[in-house]
Amino acid sequence: MEIRNIAVIDSNKFLNLLLALDRETKFMMMEPGERDSSIENMRKRLSAIDESRVIFLGAYENDNLIGFINLSRGNANRAKHSAYVVIGILLAHTGKGIGKLLLNSAEEWAIKHNIIRL
Repeated sequence: MEIRNIAVIDSNKFLNLLLALDRETKFMMMEPGERDSSIENMRKRLSAIDESRVIFLGAYENDNLIGFINLSRGNANRAKHSAYVVIGILLAHTGKGIGKLLLNSAEEWAIKHNIIRL
């Protein structure tokens, strides 16, 4: 298991993960068929990330992306100390401690960037 930043080169894997999560859980924001499935838009989204404000970390098993966590920092001065969290793990990989690994890695990033509320 490897936890690392989701890079532009992972755009296809990330998009496929999100589409799979949309199908298999009702806990994600998007419903099946609602998400933009353009690989080019995903590349643009990942390449435009300001890493002091946003991070996408992926859980990789044998180079397969099986889960992710996203932290997005607040814009306003009163919210710069907080970040919004989204996490998703494929159903077949739940119960293995992947969520804990993702949360621990996200917490390290948050501390580094002076975020005290998730």
